[in-house]
Amino acid sequence: MNYNGRSCIMCICCFFYQIFGLSESNMDTWNEGNETKKQKYAMVDKILSRYTRPFTMLDVCPGNGYYALQVADRFRDSVCVMIDASYAGNSLLEDNLYRRCMVSALPNIILLGEDKNYSHLKRLGECEHFDLIIAFTLFEYVDQYWKSIAENVCQLGDNLLVEVPKKNNEIMTYFKDRHAQVEAEFKKSIVYFFATEKTRLKRKHWMKPLTESSNADFSIKSTYHEKKLLKKYANEQIEWIPGINLLTFKMYSGIFPTIVVIKTEIEKQKKTLHTDWNVHNMILAGNAIKMIDFADQRYPDRINFYDQERENRYQLIMRWLDLNKIEDVQIFYIHKLYGGDRHDLTLQINS
Repeated sequence: MNYNGRSCIMCICCFFYQIFGLSESNMDTWNEGNETKKQKYAMVDKILSRYTRPFTMLDVCPGNGYYALQVADRFRDSVCVMIDASYAGNSLLEDNLYRRCMVSALPNIILLGEDKNYSHLKRLGECEHFDLIIAFTLFEYVDQYWKSIAENVCQLGDNLLVEVPKKNNEIMTYFKDRHAQVEAEFKKSIVYFFATEKTRLKRKHWMKPLTESSNADFSIKSTYHEKKLLKKYANEQIEWIPGINLLTFKMYSGIFPTIVVIKTEIEKQKKTLHTDWNVHNMILAGNAIKMIDFADQRYPDRINFYDQERENRYQLIMRWLDLNKIEDVQIFYIHKLYGGDRHDLTLQINS
């Protein structure tokens, strides 16, 4: 289906949203009577209520989106990201969670796809940072890959709420050994809380090489009251913008918001002066695009160049957004959008 068709579906969903009253404020009625889920949501809310600043929450394996959609409704200045392996490679127009994202009309949610082994979590943790990660059903579905998945989940951000089936002693032992505290115990599972205290990004963005030194160029100062990115090479501190990089969204099989919405937001940024007006300097904050690194001190003379070449870059990005296969997204970025050594970048991102 083309993107005009998707726009029509969005309009239809919004129509039913108005008619049947499926408002953001009563999403929990989709799961009415499930006391266990309400208890888990209370744990999530308790942690998030400590924040006096906007945050980014990640829900890995979100099911029907019960937790993330309620959080997005309650904390409108924050962003909720969901990752679900059942969506990888599908159009999703008939999928339940996709429809709920559409019908909700929430402006601060992001839905990503993934393969069944969650193989992209490691790269995600290298270039993004989340304030709270919840994984309530993740370990119901993993088998021989559980250890690598557990290790990668623990590298995604500051705080982790993870549920482990009691039948899986290995996974319970893993989190006990990492000094995770028991947040709640149910008949068949235990919910652990783990403070990961992630303090740096290992990659500037998805396509950049790993930084080897612990004294990295991109360190993070994150508390419940402030969050800043410290750029060593520029000797500056930058306020953290909730959301994820647009490049991450495309490389992670981004599903929602729709490409139509993203294109509209990029159109609004078209005249923004920038030394590197490109997708890796765009933060997707739900239905909004926010630019970063406006005047990189390393390239002070490029701001006029990019202003003059804006239309060409804009058209290339529009074409890039329409690509669906991850391989195509990567190749187009390298050969059309990246401004450096293409061969060198190809080696770096595949390392």
